[in-house]
Amino acid sequence: MDTGSGTGRVSFPLRARIGNLIVRDHSRSMLKKARRKGGFNPVQAHIERLSSPDGSFERILVREDDWRLPNCFPPKPGFSKTSSAARFSALLDSTFCKGFLTVLNHAPSFHRFSLLTVTALFSLSIAHAAQPDSPCKPHYTQHGFRNTTHCEPPDFFDFLKWRWQRLFKKIPSSGTYHFPLAQNDPGFLKSNREKTTLTWIGHATVLLQLKGKNILTDPHFSNRASPVQWAGPKRIVPPGLSMEDLPPIDWVVISHDHYDSLDKQTIRNLYGREGGTETLFFVPSGLKTWFHRLGIRRVIEMDWWNRHKEGALSITAVPVQHWSKRSPFSRNTTLWAGWVIHSDDFRFFFCGDTGYAPLFKEIGKKLGPFQLSAIPIGAYEPRWFMRYHHVSPEEALQIHLDIGSEKSVAIHWGTFMLTDEPLDEPPKRLEKALREKCLSEEDFVVLGHGETIRFN
Repeated sequence: MDTGSGTGRVSFPLRARIGNLIVRDHSRSMLKKARRKGGFNPVQAHIERLSSPDGSFERILVREDDWRLPNCFPPKPGFSKTSSAARFSALLDSTFCKGFLTVLNHAPSFHRFSLLTVTALFSLSIAHAAQPDSPCKPHYTQHGFRNTTHCEPPDFFDFLKWRWQRLFKKIPSSGTYHFPLAQNDPGFLKSNREKTTLTWIGHATVLLQLKGKNILTDPHFSNRASPVQWAGPKRIVPPGLSMEDLPPIDWVVISHDHYDSLDKQTIRNLYGREGGTETLFFVPSGLKTWFHRLGIRRVIEMDWWNRHKEGALSITAVPVQHWSKRSPFSRNTTLWAGWVIHSDDFRFFFCGDTGYAPLFKEIGKKLGPFQLSAIPIGAYEPRWFMRYHHVSPEEALQIHLDIGSEKSVAIHWGTFMLTDEPLDEPPKRLEKALREKCLSEEDFVVLGHGETIRFN
């Protein structure tokens, strides 16, 4: 190791150099380009030639404090770098990574494999590291979004631990369950434009009829909650209302981009129905681009606490505690949200997918009380892994109380085998929690797949 006198300059072997960047002498033009683009401070930049003892390999040393990483990328409204390619492109745009590529391009061949490996690991660490805060909004980060509540989400090794432990658990198979479909009246639902109704179709999909509007939440009609239909969580119960039996859909609201809430084939089929091009989609920040790729243009993208009015109804996106990810490099690049849909005399809260957090009391104070809510009760075991992003039945009841809901409907259970608890357990635990709180089962209802409730 060579150390400069009094300058704080250090030279390491090339394969170990990460903090200071070393490039070959003939790549000096690359350094000049970086200086012109602002990568160097022209006053403080210090470049020094270094040669190997035999003179066969000449390098240029750049002091690490002069190769500057941009320290703030203020997010923009509608931030939508959702694809792996876009994410990787943003990574490569940083001055630091351009330096890495310069090193890789001009290093001797025997060093390139080591450098390529280090670069790949570094890229993965960046993609999954905690993101710095944005000066604009507390839930924005350098590359997307985050929860504002203080929670420590599980990492990839926790996921591996969960899957390993699951191998030794006696989890009932899907064939052990029988959830009968409720008898509904598709004819009435298609013609109804006056009465307020809610139909639970399955999982997080509900049909709300309010003020003459037909509104669908997190629509999912495919056989699997997966990017492919030959693998992944399989549907245990068919949709309680088929796509063909749906009335014309005016609005669709999406809570987040996970495959059990945002299904591409379902969205395509809805858009392809008669009158489907007139359907208006409400999505959290960052998801509009996904719909545009499908050719769908009637999309309104909303940030937390944004409000939109359409005729007699208003809709507000509200914060929940969850996360997003549809590909290996897209974690939290799109937002997640709950939705409040309200008229002058009726307020409905769709919770989507969430862990429990104090923010529900804030929602209740700002936008409540609610006449009706749809709140998840399933996919919560094991608690050490799921508790930050999926509520238990007891926590679901607490959300019901926090927001001041007169009546709530249980969703996000009994449709896909996503986690470790038995599929029929959530309603039993909810019933017990209601008794302990001296509440009626009519306060928090568990519907059958396809069952409809009506309001005067």
